[in-house]
Amino acid sequence: MTSDQRIELSEVFEDSIENLWQALTDPSALADWLMPNSFQPQVGEVFELSADDPDCGGGVVRCRLLVFDPPHRMVWSWTETEGPNLDTTEVSFTLTPEGPGCRLTIEHRGLTSKPEAESFRQGWSQKLAALKQHLTR
Repeated sequence: MTSDQRIELSEVFEDSIENLWQALTDPSALADWLMPNSFQPQVGEVFELSADDPDCGGGVVRCRLLVFDPPHRMVWSWTETEGPNLDTTEVSFTLTPEGPGCRLTIEHRGLTSKPEAESFRQGWSQKLAALKQHLTR
């Protein structure tokens, strides 16, 4: 199977780039909108996301921080430990100022099929909605 599918979602937030970066990089903030985690903001560090929500596929996602360029860009490798596809994919988070707020673009590359890409598109859309809720608290 080839790994040439990718998805990209982009959303403008009314928050400052610093607030949005904090929501992406603080372990407790990540746990609130994404998943419980052991994230450490250091390139090369391996961390886990606990996908105990059946809507997220369950299990553990093993990640490695590949790029960390505060407050503009972060890239993770992403390997699910359970399910039909255990290939490593790559997720990037890019922040760019836009008006009084900023734009967050999430790109997930290396997906193996259109159904898998669509599943991740739905999942990341739900997580973006949860991120918006997190930022309003």
